[in-house]
Amino acid sequence: MVDLNCDMGESWYEETVGRDTAIMPLITSCNLACGVHGGDPGTMQRSVELALLHKINIGAHPSLPGQQNFGREPIDMPEQELNELIYSQVDRLQAEVKGQGGELTHLKAHGALYHLAASQPKEAMVVVAAAIYFGIPKIFGPPESALGRLAERAGLTFVAEGFVDRVYENGRQLRSRSLAGGVIQNPAKALAQARQMAEHGWVIDYYGTSHPIQVETLCLHGDNPAALEIAEAIHGALEVRRSPNG
Repeated sequence: MVDLNCDMGESWYEETVGRDTAIMPLITSCNLACGVHGGDPGTMQRSVELALLHKINIGAHPSLPGQQNFGREPIDMPEQELNELIYSQVDRLQAEVKGQGGELTHLKAHGALYHLAASQPKEAMVVVAAAIYFGIPKIFGPPESALGRLAERAGLTFVAEGFVDRVYENGRQLRSRSLAGGVIQNPAKALAQARQMAEHGWVIDYYGTSHPIQVETLCLHGDNPAALEIAEAIHGALEVRRSPNG
C-alpha cells in the first residue's frame, strides 16, 4: 500500500498548470501552492474545494520567490525574511482550508526550498518552525535527511518521500531537470519506479545502479505533461492509502 501525493494547485490566473481536476481523485495527498510559485487566490479556493470533495489530505507547499523559474532556483535569503515569506504562504493556505472546514495535514517545501531544507540548517529550521507554529503534524521530505532528523527531534512526524517521475543520480539526489533523462514522462517507467520504491525498497539511478530507499509516500509533479497518465497507471496498479496519521 502506498500514499500517492501530488504537487498541484499551481495555476496562476490565466496560466493553467496541470490537470488537477482529473488527477485529484487518483491520489491520497495533495501539496497545494500557496501563492508564490503558483496558486492565485481563486486557484487555492478551487483546489481546496476539490481536495475536500475527494477527501484528500491537504498539505501546504510553500516556495522561494521566482515565479518565472517556478521556485526552482536557490536563493540565499536572510532568516527573518525567509521566515516571513514561508509563514505568510502557509497562513494564506491554512485560512482557506479552515474557512472551508478542513485542516492542513502536512507541510512540504517546494522546489529549491525543498532541496535546501533537506540539508541546510537555516532552511530546515524555518520549515520545521512553520509546521510547529501552524499546528501541522507532518513534514514530507527526502529520506535520511537533516530535515527529517530535525522534524522528529521537534516532535513532528516525518514522512520520507520518493519521486515517481524524476530520475535519481548515484547519491540518490534527483537528476537535474536541465539534463537529459531528468524527468520521467513514460507512465510504464514511472509505475516501475513506484513499484521499486514502494514494494522493494530500492531505486535504480540514471546509470543503472540500484540503491536502497525507504519511503512512506510517493510524489508525482502535477506540472509533468504526463501527470494524469502516470497517476492513472499507479492508482490502477498499486493499493493506494493515506500516509501515516493522515
